[in-house]
Amino acid sequence: MSLDNFLVRPAREWVETYTDWGSWRHLSPEQAGGIARHLAGLPSAERDDDEDAKRFDLILLRLQPSRLDGDAVAFERLRKQVQDISSALLSKTAIPSVRAQEQLLDQLAGDDWWVDVTLPLLELARRRVRALVGFVDKTARTIVYSDFEDEVGDGTIVDLPGVMPGTN
Repeated sequence: MSLDNFLVRPAREWVETYTDWGSWRHLSPEQAGGIARHLAGLPSAERDDDEDAKRFDLILLRLQPSRLDGDAVAFERLRKQVQDISSALLSKTAIPSVRAQEQLLDQLAGDDWWVDVTLPLLELARRRVRALVGFVDKTARTIVYSDFEDEVGDGTIVDLPGVMPGTN
């Protein structure tokens, strides 16, 4: 995090304290909660432009609360997406980084791994597979054509009390 950023400046003490990796070693859950409240929403100087990895992150980060909440419908839908991605990656084992994660991908593609999956296992899978998702072949998207005309109806005047002219 850049200390010159105006959003980061109010939390400068927190950022400077936890920039050192040693500060993270022995934290209690209460301390971790305080750190999260102060640092989690701050902007990072790191840029991650890998859209495929971010989409995979989103799937896994939605899986976690669905597992906690016991939302079986959402969990099964998201699990199927991860299994499809893993199966597609298994056909790309000629790529060394994919071959390195072949065992995990094989487990993700199957059903046994998902029986009693825990949040740390989901996070581990997210971290190990996110960089590989870009190797999955893009599927052809169906083109949708629409044929309709817009019709402008009668206009009505709406009174917006409290709105000053010239405001956006």
